Amino acid sequence: MKVLLAIDAPITYSEAPSSRLIYIARSLKKEGLKVELIGRKGEEVAGLKITPLPNGKYISRLILPFLIAKKMFTEKYTHVIIRGAYLAFFLIPLKIFNRKIILDFHDWNFREIRFYYEKTLYNILKSIFYYLTERTATKCSDLIICASKGLRYFLTEEEREKSVILENGLDLTEAEKAMRETKQHKEELLQKYGIPKNKPLAAFFGHWEKKLDIDTMFEGCKKAGINLIVVGEGPDMERYKRNYENVIFTGRLPKLLALELISLSDVSITPYKEDVGKHGEAYYSTRKVKDYLGLGKPIIMANVKGREDFLKDHENAIFYRPGSSDDLAEKIKMVLSDDSLREKISKNNLGLARKFDWHVLVKESGLIEKLSKI
Repeated sequence: MKVLLAIDAPITYSEAPSSRLIYIARSLKKEGLKVELIGRKGEEVAGLKITPLPNGKYISRLILPFLIAKKMFTEKYTHVIIRGAYLAFFLIPLKIFNRKIILDFHDWNFREIRFYYEKTLYNILKSIFYYLTERTATKCSDLIICASKGLRYFLTEEEREKSVILENGLDLTEAEKAMRETKQHKEELLQKYGIPKNKPLAAFFGHWEKKLDIDTMFEGCKKAGINLIVVGEGPDMERYKRNYENVIFTGRLPKLLALELISLSDVSITPYKEDVGKHGEAYYSTRKVKDYLGLGKPIIMANVKGREDFLKDHENAIFYRPGSSDDLAEKIKMVLSDDSLREKISKNNLGLARKFDWHVLVKESGLIEKLSKI
């Protein structure tokens, strides 16, 4: 079986969508499948056949469908795993030639635009476009890889029958290396990023979106009297920089360096919004949460409907009332004042992380068996 994996994004471990495809490709290759990954030029990925696209976003979008089709015929690929429903939509005609279209399904873009974006004509039209492409792609794909249980729930019964759940996983070797590097270069990291030593340090990893309650996180850390390191980017960064002197913003960083900085922290924070459950989104298998597990970080999380159900209260995480910066501040102070609790949670999380090794998740998902049968 020859499997092509394609994404309209740079091939890098530092971005969630492309790193997910890299790990899936590595796991399939480990199981004896022939694989190739197509995406925009990014970083070197050892052990995989990569076909890089030009870095220009619009040029790559024009080239990518034609390159996939060409490779499917000239190099006899039988299956293509695609990240991006709009891309799957344009490749559906390949099914006529018995090529199998597999959609790596991570979210409903039309729902996000509908619920979280301003009601402008542009956004309404954009939501309609995504609705048509996403619903057509899920209906017509031969197989759907769902990144969470919540996403699978919102498929039709027919679509669920042809789906598997493959949560985001962990590269445990990468996490262990980050922790070693942090121990060796702690003082250099603190100095380089201007991280004060006189206060405890909380951490947030990743880009913040409209579905995350970043304001409550900033206010809670300020009220708790601690510093916060934010490794990522998001809206209104300049305003947050002006208003929160206790927050260190690093911006976008290579994955290993990001993990090293998060490893410096005493606790990690996941600020979900209270209204998430009302719209049906489920946050199972969030990448940042599993990265916290791999580093053994105690997690302080908003207790919303749809949060990761594998996290147990006072065993892996401490939960605060969503939207309450006062409660978050109290939970931060409680965790920081209890050394034995932090040590227990850290040990539990390092153990739990082993269940989310990428190769283990790919094998347990049934993906390989499904690929062989469609």
